Amino acid sequence: MSESIPRIMVVEDEATTALFFSFILKKAGYIVCSKVSSGEEALKQLQHIEFPDLVVMDLGLAGKMDGVLTARSIREWGPVPLLFISGYDDEQTHARLQEFEKSVYLTKPVRPDLLLQKIQQLLLD
Repeated sequence: MSESIPRIMVVEDEATTALFFSFILKKAGYIVCSKVSSGEEALKQLQHIEFPDLVVMDLGLAGKMDGVLTARSIREWGPVPLLFISGYDDEQTHARLQEFEKSVYLTKPVRPDLLLQKIQQLLLD
């Protein structure tokens, strides 16, 4: 992470949820460097923006790539911390995320204080 204000990419296909996350992050002093609704859009954005310090990502996304496939592709660019979010809280979902070091998984609905706490932990690791 750079010593400047952390830059966070939000990858969320539900517009209201994406706006909510962006609002909370901006209010906490973070820079939302990109807000996209699909894995494909996220990968395109990475070609045009400074690499983010953290990615907040829903597991279910618009387009052909889910959050896991998108995370794998993003990690090919660099070891960015990942905060996964989903409405599912089952063993299969947790098992799919085992491969990702420096990541956290939260279940929707996400409390703003918990979101910010987990982001801070990931950025400090």
